[in-house]
Amino acid sequence: MTSSLVGSEMCIRDSNRTEADILCKAQLDAMQKDIGEDKFRINYNLSTLPEVCAPNYSTGRLSASDLAKYVEGYKPGEMMILLCGPPPMVKMVIDWAIETGFGEEYCVAF
Repeated sequence: MTSSLVGSEMCIRDSNRTEADILCKAQLDAMQKDIGEDKFRINYNLSTLPEVCAPNYSTGRLSASDLAKYVEGYKPGEMMILLCGPPPMVKMVIDWAIETGFGEEYCVAF
């Protein structure tokens, strides 16, 4: 599967309550190791951080400033935002995309 991602870049923000709630974490970490952290970035965002955690862990709700960091350096059409989450979060992201000119058409919610 990772060979089909050659030349692509991916940034994942995976938000959950606890580390145990992260689906496919072992597979995501393995893909990141195979592809490289510069091309496959993951941020695990948890309600409560474990006592010991890697630098790619954070806590807090997704914000407009987070979104701006994730799309920095990209122009509309060069990337997509794929969303899966509660309706208020999806609405916030789509509203942000419209307000900033990123474009609602590059947001896909499922």
